[in-house]
Amino acid sequence: SNNGRWRCYENDGDGNFINPADYPASKAASCAVFHDRDRDGDLDLTCIDELDDLLFIFEPLPLSLPYPGGPPSGFALGQNYPNPFNPLTNFGFRISDFGFVKLEIFDLSGRKIRTLRSEPMVPGTYETQWDGRDDVGALMASGVYLYRLQAGALSQVRKMVLVR
Repeated sequence: SNNGRWRCYENDGDGNFINPADYPASKAASCAVFHDRDRDGDLDLTCIDELDDLLFIFEPLPLSLPYPGGPPSGFALGQNYPNPFNPLTNFGFRISDFGFVKLEIFDLSGRKIRTLRSEPMVPGTYETQWDGRDDVGALMASGVYLYRLQAGALSQVRKMVLVR
């Protein structure tokens, strides 16, 4: 915002921002929501101006973030550690594209035990923990469990062992 105006750019899909357009600050969104409006796997941005009853929809999400040395390369889900574990284990993962990410725990029958991450995330390297509990807080029994990372069309699964 500058002098009561907002300058918006269009992302051409190759990381270039083109076609600048100026809008009065009064036309700026008062609410912004990221969601997969068209169910294509990409996050869309919807902005709502409550004062003038305006709705702006941006597809795909125009986003550009600077990274020293370039963006993180690749998609990876590391082996949990320690493994076997009791009571906590750690998961490291890397994503190279902005998007919706899920990290979930399953038993060997495929039943979902716990959702550790379910959110839009920017490219980067992350770490999270599992405490051996399900989504309602119940302690899980000793056994082999699977953990799955999903980001866009990419998915990776690994095994881990909980020992009580």
